[in-house]
Amino acid sequence: MLGVLTRISKQVMRCGVSSCLGVLLFVVLLYSWPASGSDALSAQQWDQWSKLLHFKNGSSTISSSEFFLSENGSFDAEAELIATLSAFTSPSTMAHCRYPARYLWVKENFGSDLALSLQDCEEYQQWIQHSKTESVSLVYVTGYLGNPASFFGHLMMKFNRQGDNKSDIELLDTGINFGANAHPDDNPVKYVLYGIFGGYTATYTTATYYLHTGNYAENEQRELWEYELSLTNQEVALIQAHLFELQDVDFNYYFLSDNCSTAFKDILNIVLDQPLDTGIQPWDMPIDIFHVIPNVLHHGQPLVKKVNQRQSKYSRIQNKYLALSDDEKQQALSIAKDLSELESFMQSGDFSEYEKAKVLDVLTEYTELLVVTTDETKNNYKEQKRKLLLARLKLNSFNVDWPKSEAKPPHLSQLPINLGIGSGYSDDYGGYVSLRGFGAYYDFLSIDAARLKDSSLTVMDTELHITKDKLRLKKLDFLNVASLNTNDVDLFENDRLAWQFALSLEQFKCDNDECYRPYFKGYLGLAARRSNSLTVYSMIGGQVDFAYLDDSAIKFPLGVLYSWPEHWKTHLRIVPSLDLNGSGWDYHLYGDSRFHISNEADIRISIEKSHDKLVGVYYNRYF
Repeated sequence: MLGVLTRISKQVMRCGVSSCLGVLLFVVLLYSWPASGSDALSAQQWDQWSKLLHFKNGSSTISSSEFFLSENGSFDAEAELIATLSAFTSPSTMAHCRYPARYLWVKENFGSDLALSLQDCEEYQQWIQHSKTESVSLVYVTGYLGNPASFFGHLMMKFNRQGDNKSDIELLDTGINFGANAHPDDNPVKYVLYGIFGGYTATYTTATYYLHTGNYAENEQRELWEYELSLTNQEVALIQAHLFELQDVDFNYYFLSDNCSTAFKDILNIVLDQPLDTGIQPWDMPIDIFHVIPNVLHHGQPLVKKVNQRQSKYSRIQNKYLALSDDEKQQALSIAKDLSELESFMQSGDFSEYEKAKVLDVLTEYTELLVVTTDETKNNYKEQKRKLLLARLKLNSFNVDWPKSEAKPPHLSQLPINLGIGSGYSDDYGGYVSLRGFGAYYDFLSIDAARLKDSSLTVMDTELHITKDKLRLKKLDFLNVASLNTNDVDLFENDRLAWQFALSLEQFKCDNDECYRPYFKGYLGLAARRSNSLTVYSMIGGQVDFAYLDDSAIKFPLGVLYSWPEHWKTHLRIVPSLDLNGSGWDYHLYGDSRFHISNEADIRISIEKSHDKLVGVYYNRYF
């Protein structure tokens, strides 16, 4: 405290009493306080001040120089505090209206309102009155494999309005987003390179929550999971005021380390006594926070008050369609194919009014999805929706009791980083000890929670074999992404292709020793879910050998995914191939089974027949 007072005093001496009277009076007030106990700024208070400036490793991650009142404010938190106090004690500047969170912090920690009031700040009052915030939620948006920037999911924040407890009203809440300021026309290569190496800035943006749900849940068919937090009114006000300060402020942006997950973790850490510890990984992933916050205590109570799922349009249709009886499903299919069947269905005595309401509700939601995902000039789905709604109005006005979704929330999903150890036997080199792992995120056998079902997304998936004579690299998949695009709702045509692509370095048998080949693999095909437990797929594609192009091959992967009783899951895959070097047909066989222990551990059994024959057992830990 003494250092701050001394620097303020020097500033007053330089500027003169007439122009810095407010600062002088404030210094007198500070000197009159005891310099010990609660009146001195503690390390925790300084830490919170630094967080309001977004300091890390001695400087701020904010790249907008105009955010700072001191010319050294981006790397000197004390200088920025002095400049802030100087601005606040000059009432004509109205600086407290530009920095309401700083003002709240000063008021709380110095015990004076400086004869100022946020009620005088018109723009700020409009901001808080519009949102009428009662509580704050963190929102996890599941990954979207249609866009590389969305592979790993997304995180945002929501201001919950006072007294709103119905889902349709909650859409009027305020959504806070954080994202890179990329140009819409930037190509994927530029986006990835700029995102990784810091070519973009990023900002917090504000929009009504229904705009976010419209984009994520209705257009991209992603699930939103809302975790409402138990924060005090004072903490909610500080977060809200700080996000007001950050409007139009640019941040440094890095796809791996300073992203949406980092941004909202920083916001939340401002009001938490202990910073969120999201693990040992050198990058931030959106789902990491949600694995942590259910176990965090805040003021002696769980930080998470409740968890709410906002389903995608497809998930809502799926949930309702699977709840129909076989006869109801058949009737829904008939009407979806030929709307003229609607009249005879309404007149039929084979279905009760309640059963008719169920069919019409499913068809209405199905048609609403078609309205936003298809070309209206080719299909008049708006008219179809109108006729369905008119038919529904002819029935008694009651709500259908649909079953609740049983989806697992993000904090129950598998943790994203894998490290495993195992042992096995190879026909080529005998017994071995295996070290394996990936940096992110999940594979076909992972827990079906907060991710697209029947999909895989792994980065740096590596396996090493330790034998009696050497260390061998079994494989290194730099990136392996697959989506079977299975369809549970017969209303939709099964016209979405299953696909997979991978970039890898793999062991290959050469004369007298093994060698390593870099590959690109790409496949397209079809998949179908035969039951809730069984999925089958077939694809066609190729494997490009970058080292020896003549050794590239056309491949035809065929596979089965089967979920046994709760803890078991199996993936069998056979890959016939036709080599372009003229050596003819061959095939590879892979089999993997997972025994689930928890979202932090499992045991796997693996068999493989390729240029070698291998069998192994592995224990995997997830972080």
